[in-house]
Amino acid sequence: MNQLSAFIKKEALESWRNYKCLWLPALFVVLGIMQPLTLYYMEDMLAFLGGLPEGAGFVMPTMTAEEVVVHTLDQFSQIGMFAIVLSFMSTFTNERKTGEAMLILVKPVTHWAYWLSKWFVALALVIGSFIAGLVASLYYISLLYDSLSLSSILITGIVYGVWLTFIVTVTLFIGTIVKSSAVVSLFSILTIMLVLMFPVLFGEGALWTPAGLLVMIKAFLLNDPISLKPIWTTLSLIFLLLLGGTNYVTKKEWSI
Repeated sequence: MNQLSAFIKKEALESWRNYKCLWLPALFVVLGIMQPLTLYYMEDMLAFLGGLPEGAGFVMPTMTAEEVVVHTLDQFSQIGMFAIVLSFMSTFTNERKTGEAMLILVKPVTHWAYWLSKWFVALALVIGSFIAGLVASLYYISLLYDSLSLSSILITGIVYGVWLTFIVTVTLFIGTIVKSSAVVSLFSILTIMLVLMFPVLFGEGALWTPAGLLVMIKAFLLNDPISLKPIWTTLSLIFLLLLGGTNYVTKKEWSI
């Protein structure tokens, strides 16, 4: 545990030096603020920009606070996903290229502590950024629309946190087995987008997959029936990816 704590401190310092601790939360806050404001003032913005032909009208449908939260989470899932992948695609590749990984792993250190420290710091930063963005969004939603119950906020945050954990874990796992940062980002984004397409391609039969988490949140907020299957599936996949990543770095040729 002492080694894990030391590695976590190292990774946290590295994230601070790379300004990830600043720009990633700022991005989520901006996304969280923009969505309720954009939806609320859409009619005024269109009128101001002159985007409608003469005589044409546009009436923005009245939205509930829950619907605005769903739209906000969609923004997090789209732009936020790219930001997360780009933030952590070089977590392992840079250290392997510079030889830092080899210098660390030739010492009497545990490989799982080395890998998990990067996962812990990345996850803490992503979850912290999400919480900051969600709080900012909920503040404006309460001003412009209505307030959500504390239970709804907590359940939504926990389930979406599982989805973010899946994104972080996939990115780091691919970063473990691939040496190029560009390839890591490409494979990570394609993998996550493919998972997101499962419900579209296969319908309700694919709602037990990680993409079902997003469907589950929407159903929960809109008082539709929900299933807990995607939670158990995603947690199981996260565990397998963690196991695979920590075992892969034990290979002698990995740090070369």
